[in-house]
Amino acid sequence: MKKKYNPYTDQVGGSHYKNYPIQPMQFFIQNKIPKAEGDIIQYVLRDKGDRIQNLLKAKHIIDMLIKENTSV
Repeated sequence: MKKKYNPYTDQVGGSHYKNYPIQPMQFFIQNKIPKAEGDIIQYVLRDKGDRIQNLLKAKHIIDMLIKENTSV
């Protein structure tokens, strides 16, 4: 019998998100997290590449959200 495909337990291109009890995308979808906020969380969770650069990317998105939500 063929195993039924489950997008929340399978991962394309690696297994890095399978280390979490719930995959980030599943969390975002089920909690209706907007894209920008989801990107911030993913940059903070990233364990590949340059850690500081990933945090700066998250901060950049936060700065954009602050700009959009203030009259400054």
